[in-house]
Amino acid sequence: MIAKVSAKRVAAGRLRVPARGEVWRVAAAGAPGAVLVLSHVEFNRANGAALVAVIDCDAVGAPSGGFGVSFALGVVRVNDVRMLDLVKQKGCFVEAAPAAVLGDVLARFRVIYE
Repeated sequence: MIAKVSAKRVAAGRLRVPARGEVWRVAAAGAPGAVLVLSHVEFNRANGAALVAVIDCDAVGAPSGGFGVSFALGVVRVNDVRMLDLVKQKGCFVEAAPAAVLGDVLARFRVIYE
């Protein structure tokens, strides 16, 4: 579970731009607690928002009809994807997700849109 993570939102004097494969904690009311960034940093910088998948930190296993990917922080719900402005949502970087987890998430996401 993600709780009280001390993460820097500032890198080299600027706000950190979310990058693909990063896990972010979102503190704003009504926002998901944690998300996995799916979009590339260039897209996120240009749009001021990132395409993210919600991480269910309380789930065990991989529910969601085959569209859940389990890893140490919870289950990435590939069928719960949205655009979020992580700065406005008071987000902070937590860690980079393992490459195998990101690959599995992206493969399952492709099934939705292809």
